[in-house]
Amino acid sequence: MGYDDGNEMVEIDDVLFIRDLYRSIVVQYEGEEIIIPKSQLGYGNEVKAKGNKGTLVIPRWLAEDRDML
Repeated sequence: MGYDDGNEMVEIDDVLFIRDLYRSIVVQYEGEEIIIPKSQLGYGNEVKAKGNKGTLVIPRWLAEDRDML
């Protein structure tokens, strides 16, 4: 059994980019607006500009913290 520090990246589908803040983005997922720090966006993230809808790639700990898993 391996050790999971929560930094494993997860993909969350059907996320809509709402707006850009200075160091974060606001996305909509399952009807809720959620703030995601830009520093936590992972390789393969598709939600990069206002109106983009696609897969959000973030660490597991953040997805759990934001109730996205």
